[in-house]
Amino acid sequence: DLLRGRDEPNPFDVEHVMELFEFLLGWHRRENGSEAMAFVNLRDFPFAILQRSELLLNVVQRLAALDKKIRPVGIMIEEPMGIYLPQELEMWTRRLRDLMDSCSWQARVPKPKTNERPDGLLLAHVHNNWGLADAGQLACLGAGANGIWCSICEEGSAQGHACSAVTLANLARMGNTDVTNRYTAQNLAVAARKVTEATTGHGPYDRQPIYGVRAIDSVFDFPGIAGGNIFDFDTDAAGKPNTFNLAKFLGIDDPPVRINELSSARQIVHRLEQVFGRHPDWTPARASMMQARMLKNLREDRKEEYSSALGLAKLYKEATGQCLPQCAEKHLADPKLMEEEDAFTKLMCTEAENIFKQQAQGKTYMDFDAWFAMFGIAYFGSADNEVARAAFNILDINGSGSLQLYELLLVVTWACREYPMHIKNFDNVIDVVMRHLILPNVLRGNNVAHNAGLSTENMCKNAAASWAKAFNEKDWKSLSEAYSEDAVLHVDLGEALSAFMTYFHIQGPYFVCRGRANIWKFWNAFRDKVAEFRGFDPESRCTAITEGRDAAILQSKFSCTTFDGWIHGRYMCRNDQGEWKIQADHMEFGELLSEPKGQPVNLSHLAASEDAILEGRQLTDNEVRESLFKDANEFKNAFNSQNPHGCAEAYSDVTVMRADIPAVADLMKKTFGYEDPVILRDKQQIETFWSRMINDVQLRDMKGYERVNEAWPMTICVLSDNMGLVRSKWRMDKVGGHIHSQRMVREDPQKPWKVAADFFAIYETFP
Repeated sequence: DLLRGRDEPNPFDVEHVMELFEFLLGWHRRENGSEAMAFVNLRDFPFAILQRSELLLNVVQRLAALDKKIRPVGIMIEEPMGIYLPQELEMWTRRLRDLMDSCSWQARVPKPKTNERPDGLLLAHVHNNWGLADAGQLACLGAGANGIWCSICEEGSAQGHACSAVTLANLARMGNTDVTNRYTAQNLAVAARKVTEATTGHGPYDRQPIYGVRAIDSVFDFPGIAGGNIFDFDTDAAGKPNTFNLAKFLGIDDPPVRINELSSARQIVHRLEQVFGRHPDWTPARASMMQARMLKNLREDRKEEYSSALGLAKLYKEATGQCLPQCAEKHLADPKLMEEEDAFTKLMCTEAENIFKQQAQGKTYMDFDAWFAMFGIAYFGSADNEVARAAFNILDINGSGSLQLYELLLVVTWACREYPMHIKNFDNVIDVVMRHLILPNVLRGNNVAHNAGLSTENMCKNAAASWAKAFNEKDWKSLSEAYSEDAVLHVDLGEALSAFMTYFHIQGPYFVCRGRANIWKFWNAFRDKVAEFRGFDPESRCTAITEGRDAAILQSKFSCTTFDGWIHGRYMCRNDQGEWKIQADHMEFGELLSEPKGQPVNLSHLAASEDAILEGRQLTDNEVRESLFKDANEFKNAFNSQNPHGCAEAYSDVTVMRADIPAVADLMKKTFGYEDPVILRDKQQIETFWSRMINDVQLRDMKGYERVNEAWPMTICVLSDNMGLVRSKWRMDKVGGHIHSQRMVREDPQKPWKVAADFFAIYETFP
């Protein structure tokens, strides 16, 4: 450490340092013989070259001048903090190499498989505290260092260091043939994994570059992206394409294909051949069926693993309706072993289900506190820990704010399939899920953990609150950007009809405005007539129904001094950039509270035509409403016929129902165990719910879904030919409330409408 003692009255100078080195080097030679070799490690190299550069350079110069009998075979430099940029290390390394060469201490690197004595070596060692290690180490080698001193894997003090496995692979990738001649590359990754496991007790992270188990996976079937096919855009100095292949470098002729939703039919066929061997049934047509099944699972928010033998076999059967060919079954290993593995996974799932039921205490879901007692306490210490909340929300796949049984079984099955060698009991399952699924996600940084910790409902509410703030502050850019490009604003004018006719020249009974630009113009003019907007907060009774992690519908009362009303359905979706955008606002204005400010303004030109066929559409809004009106009434007809199965048939196969039940919360919990709100995501559960309402509670005589001018009016916000938002007042003989928003969809205009999301509330009871 050349920097040590620099602040003392009599710090070490070059004479003191060399006196120490000559003593140690002479002792080393006497004790270990004339063939013994030694290095001098400049442990604080970056700090010394910046703060005591004269001492450092003089020491290197004096080492070069030592008698060869005791002179070290080289110098090792270390970047112990991992904080310096590669170009800085490159500059300092080149200065040291030039000095050694000028002192006749040139590098002599032994040829492979010889006993030649090295001399003049300059070795580098770089720590990885800030992610600069590999680039810094390569920069040192490019500037004249001719070796590295490190472990074969990255494990080490602090955040580890640049290892030989990654560096050697990079050198080979860049055309260095010496490393392929000098080292047995096919053992590189295996050795790195074994050293990692011996050091840490477990294997490297799956996505660890070079020696992680997924480092060589073939993921995509197009070039220019990691894991794609062999061609990329790298070239050598002569401009020729770089055809280096990591798998071949590591001695693997056929890298495993990892199947995902972007896999091509060709890749699926290849993976079937890798796992089960060649067979005439592995055709592009059947692979396309498997591809379609994966995309269907994705749309249904089902995340599954498809690359293992079991995952691939399950996908094949689901997609084609056929079992694997008999000759392919042998590749699943011995049938008895297969049964044992399958039985073990079932055993783990059974244990998980038993614990779930114990913690859920009769409910159909597990809340955060129950989950924390089951999983989190051993890892996070306190239930108030924000990271614990983030971990819980990673497992909350459907974004409901609670953990359903199927979500738990999904991750247990995944753990057993992906990490079978790590699992002997259920405690191992918990450990695998935490270490390999949860912790790598929540510990990537405070912002990531914070976002992961927010439920889908809370993120939507935050976005809606930001909209209200932008409205009040007249931040029109932010308000405009809150909407998608083709968003829809549907306003039921209600009791405010005469005021809208007077002040905005808008005719009733409703007003429809399409497109971000027109919606912005409406709110801009509206803001000049009103004071502060209040809504989307707890006082406004704001609630939301979530459809997976990327879609939700909010409802909220609102007031703005001049008007009050209800936003019955704000349909929001998250785009590819993770931003929540409003797809549709379906709102109702109440009574006029005070006269609007200022002079009237004509906004009639913003109203969308009800009888025009818009671009990309085949039907007018009126035609869509008429077709939807009949199917929306199918639920009411089934209910009034006391047919719970017919009620459930009004819902789509993938659906969600949320019922806010403040008026009957205690009764529903006591009688059926339903919490407020009731959230159901299964058609059978929905049928059971309506069966209980019809047969046990004996609700009768539903009113609702009527024409706009009738007593129980329904209005429809049309988003497209095959999607609309329905809202309606309703009541039965004993209860009443509001259907805030039913998102109804159909596959095409020839198919029936179905309820994809049902968001209603019970606000009143009647004797």
